[in-house]
Amino acid sequence: LFALLTTVASLPGLFANLLNIKTFITMGLEDGITVSFLVLSLSDLGYLAAQLCGGVASGFNVLELWFNFTVWFPVQPFAVAVYCPNIAYVVYAMTVLTTTYLAVVRCMCVARPLHFKNTFTRARTVWTLVVFALVSVGSYIPLLLNMGIAEQFDDDVGAVRPTLWFSAIRPFVKGLTWAARDTVLAILSQTVIPICVFVMTRCLRQASNFRKSASGTNAQNSEIKKDPGKIFTGKELLVVQQVLLVSTLYVVCNTPKVVVILAGFLQPEFSLGKRYNNIYVAMISLRDLFEQVNSSVNILIYYKYNRKFRSCCKIGPLKSFGDNSN
Repeated sequence: LFALLTTVASLPGLFANLLNIKTFITMGLEDGITVSFLVLSLSDLGYLAAQLCGGVASGFNVLELWFNFTVWFPVQPFAVAVYCPNIAYVVYAMTVLTTTYLAVVRCMCVARPLHFKNTFTRARTVWTLVVFALVSVGSYIPLLLNMGIAEQFDDDVGAVRPTLWFSAIRPFVKGLTWAARDTVLAILSQTVIPICVFVMTRCLRQASNFRKSASGTNAQNSEIKKDPGKIFTGKELLVVQQVLLVSTLYVVCNTPKVVVILAGFLQPEFSLGKRYNNIYVAMISLRDLFEQVNSSVNILIYYKYNRKFRSCCKIGPLKSFGDNSN
């Protein structure tokens, strides 16, 4: 069932992110925000592709078990079903870091526009995202070096085929990697991003009230000249709305992962192969499903709140969705 859900959830997202990538490139990578959205789409695409491969492999593994290995495949499906999600975790870290970066940058630009408006240039954004990519891959390499798929004799089918192997120290490396990487990233992003969302929402509300109260008289207009940072252009408002929604979506979809982490801390038996195995597996499946949703639906936000994206992305089903946007 989970393999089917994974496949169904991944396919629309793969198409959506391919469309995102094509559209952002067509738009031109003129600023850091567009570059960040492009990288976010690339990481989402990689994550969904890896999860799709893992889901399909899980289905093939079920077939082998169903036929008691009288029907089997040249490559052990179980190996692919285990290895691909690990690749997905590598890529998803980039999604987490990029989303957090977008939230922090836009929060700073909204809270202190005169101080930070020209700070986060395209070049600085590119270098920051390169560092994020190195961290995402490098922090997971120790775990990947202690597992793999190699030609060996498979007792289940009585033949040699590429199968999964683990090193003796993998459980230790896995625990260390997940504690130092996934747990820290999940908790940190779940703390930082809501703060940024709160600040951005508050600043936008203040800017909106200031715009209404300062329109009309010369005296009021002089107030705008004294503090131009309180007024945002239409384009700036739309950018903030995009980042707000992308950030809020991430926080909602990251919640199951945080619940799994906290439950593991509070209850040691909440783990694979232990007392609460079934609940753990259900929560992990829910976590993966929510992450796939997070990686799939950003196109709706871009189309709704980005005029240039909308003009470069002429898709019939989305046309009515963007009709009432600013």
